[in-house]
Amino acid sequence: MRSAKCPTALFHDLRRTAATNMDAAGITRERIKECVGWKTDAMFAPYRIGSEKAALETGKAIEAFFEGRRVSGTGKERAN
Repeated sequence: MRSAKCPTALFHDLRRTAATNMDAAGITRERIKECVGWKTDAMFAPYRIGSEKAALETGKAIEAFFEGRRVSGTGKERAN
């Protein structure tokens, strides 16, 4: 077997990356668990990382929330 020449990578990291990529590709949770050897959803949950799309949508929603509360040009928040 040849070295991957990535001394800091652990098998654990590769499993997490594989699960994240499969999730992003739309592969079912059951199939992901089967591929990486997990038996329960509890084992899957810590490895599931939010998607970039979800992070961007969340950021935009937070930005819109705060933009809507600013008084134009002053940077002060309006009272609700």
